[in-house]
Amino acid sequence: MVETVAHKLGRLAVNDCVSKTQFADVVIFTDKPEEFHPLDCEARFVEVPNWPTKREWSKFSWHGVIDHVRTAMTLHVQWDSGIWSPDAWSDEFLDYDLIGAPWPWHPTKRIGNLGFSFRSTRIMRYLYKHRDRFPIKNDVDDDLVCRTYRPMLEQEAGLTWAPERVAERFSFECADPDMTRKHWGYHAAFNFAHVFDEERVMERARLMLATPQLQRSNQMRWFAERNPHIIKRLSDENALALQQHEPQAAA
Repeated sequence: MVETVAHKLGRLAVNDCVSKTQFADVVIFTDKPEEFHPLDCEARFVEVPNWPTKREWSKFSWHGVIDHVRTAMTLHVQWDSGIWSPDAWSDEFLDYDLIGAPWPWHPTKRIGNLGFSFRSTRIMRYLYKHRDRFPIKNDVDDDLVCRTYRPMLEQEAGLTWAPERVAERFSFECADPDMTRKHWGYHAAFNFAHVFDEERVMERARLMLATPQLQRSNQMRWFAERNPHIIKRLSDENALALQQHEPQAAA
């Protein structure tokens, strides 16, 4: 049951993206391909381990995904990210080797989010070829590549990061979204309420609460802090269900 609900979050993310734009290729990396059906698109599945730590799947993201890429650019999407406003698309997004939402608290090199990001085949190949010099040495892989390694990657290989004005249009994560102009994409579960109507937010929140790893995660804590009305609805639902099955215990 835990695996089913966790993978359903990924399936929702994929279906939401393909409903808003057309992709040349869709590749899903998962330990349980059968949990991603039905999908609203044709997709290639690559079976991978159920990695116990973030660092292990970050290593695969940097050094393993490239073996399965057939396009010049790849959009990397996680279960808590996706396309928000298709009208915000710009061909300029494709002019850079890496683009993701800005992190506003950094004084420089703010382009840093990889949870919803465009990456060129060029940067992926370079990181793989020189993986001994650019290792995954901590759990914050986006900070590592976009700040620690970025100066070397720019100087040695001429790799480029999108300017902040372009990245802001591309997606948002930790900064409040522009609700008038909107953004092409988003990342982070705590932003669900900006992107979806309340019933679709509730659907995802129920799945998050049904997944033990997410119950204890920062994503759930931040989601609860930003969406107290959703948590209140979930609490009322659970109390009602308990009352119907075990009225004595509910009391």
